[in-house]
Amino acid sequence: MRASILGSVLLSAAVAPVLARDSASAAVYELSNSANAGAINAPSSAGRLYLADKLGLSDFFYVEDNEVEALNKLHENDVAESSSKPKLLVELKGVDHPAEFFQSQELPPHFNVKDHVKNLVGGSLHKFASILSTAEDNIAAHLTKEIKAVGPKDVVSKLKEPFRHHDDALVSAWKHFTGKGDRHKRDQQRIDLGLQDSGLKLVNDKHFINDLASLIQLKTVEAGEKAVVFAQSVSLLSIGRKIGYDSKTYQLSKKALGDVLIELQNKFDVIVVAVGLDEVLHETQQADLEKRGAELESLFSTFEKRESGAACFSDEAACNSGTSNCSSHGACKEIKKKCWQCACKASYDKEKSKTTNWSGFDCGKKDISATAHLLLWTSVALILSVAAGVKLLFSMGDDALPGVLEAATQAKKTGQ
Repeated sequence: MRASILGSVLLSAAVAPVLARDSASAAVYELSNSANAGAINAPSSAGRLYLADKLGLSDFFYVEDNEVEALNKLHENDVAESSSKPKLLVELKGVDHPAEFFQSQELPPHFNVKDHVKNLVGGSLHKFASILSTAEDNIAAHLTKEIKAVGPKDVVSKLKEPFRHHDDALVSAWKHFTGKGDRHKRDQQRIDLGLQDSGLKLVNDKHFINDLASLIQLKTVEAGEKAVVFAQSVSLLSIGRKIGYDSKTYQLSKKALGDVLIELQNKFDVIVVAVGLDEVLHETQQADLEKRGAELESLFSTFEKRESGAACFSDEAACNSGTSNCSSHGACKEIKKKCWQCACKASYDKEKSKTTNWSGFDCGKKDISATAHLLLWTSVALILSVAAGVKLLFSMGDDALPGVLEAATQAKKTGQ
């Protein structure tokens, strides 16, 4: 299926230069192909076959005569050298201008698609994963709801390990990133998510935090050459529908996702399919967005339970992940069978000679209960003392004076 096999054929009207900035309904980027001559328009069927070939799945698809020209042109534009890195295919839904997604990085798409985009995305990625998983010794596993890995068992197992406590870490990231934690930890969370220079301050979209945290986590994994990772993102669709695609938050969120994907080149051969708005705002995908949103709401509600001390972590690793190691103010302890919680420890500031107690499910709150109790009971004692003194003065006013004082008082009156 490669260009050398197909032969050199001039591209007909099926593949033409991009004429308008918003002409594409989807754009496909190969981040290792940044030196290509320029994007072209291609039919969705040819684009699908090209992606299948990049994954070594050409034998599972039949090439129609009317697809040969377009497919040949796509391979002519493929200047990427062979790589030993695992592959990462990312599908981004809700992109306002697909052909300009990486514009700030001056990276053009490898090709644009204007027709039948649904044939290229969604079902195609699922089919690619299914075919790959049937290969000998290969297995498929979800790292998160949005990310699926396919490859040899030992390789996939290594990929899964960093994501074992992803949900717990996600709840913690949400708390700190949205400003519900202390300022220092919030700033550190923005650094961990790669957003310190993005201009984003607070983003209260759970899809965005989930997608970003998942992609950041991929930067830490070690995967073999035979691994293929498929990821789907709906966070831009979610943000755009909530506050508008022309909002500053949407544009900054889009750039933040793009920056993380660029950084993932260090670990993967990254292919990004940016899907335009006209292809994602239909009932089925909107229902999927709402369903996943409900799942995330349920997940994040555990934060409130844990904050009240009503919930436990399943093991020590989950506890450490979900509490950022008890905010470095304690350690995770098993308080009962399969119930791990933070045991907080006081910290001592030598410069100020001050001891600070900590509380909360993650030991992230200063415990002022002792100071509050001291202030309360001191105030109560003071009030009682004043009341007792006033009562004593009143009672003394009603009593007769002692004899000596009474005689002195009478002598003074007589003298007057």
